[in-house]
Amino acid sequence: MQGCGCTALVVAVLARKLELSRAEKHVHNFMTDNQLMKRVGIKLRLVLSTIFYAPQLYRQVLLRRVLAMGILSVCLSVRPSRPGAETTE
Repeated sequence: MQGCGCTALVVAVLARKLELSRAEKHVHNFMTDNQLMKRVGIKLRLVLSTIFYAPQLYRQVLLRRVLAMGILSVCLSVRPSRPGAETTE
């Protein structure tokens, strides 16, 4: 019984030490969003260059697929949508 209490106390103290402050959470979210948008931009450039250099018929098919997936709307938005996040629209 005493071992469980000590373990619970140690876990509680460690959890408290590992918590991020409000400012640290904002910085972490900002950096995560930037990394995500960078990856999406790289993928978009790859897709668009593939479409640009593809033959005409294949280009139309690729462009329809890209537009259907909504990749362009994700890349053109300021921030990725997240549940509970404020929107700038």
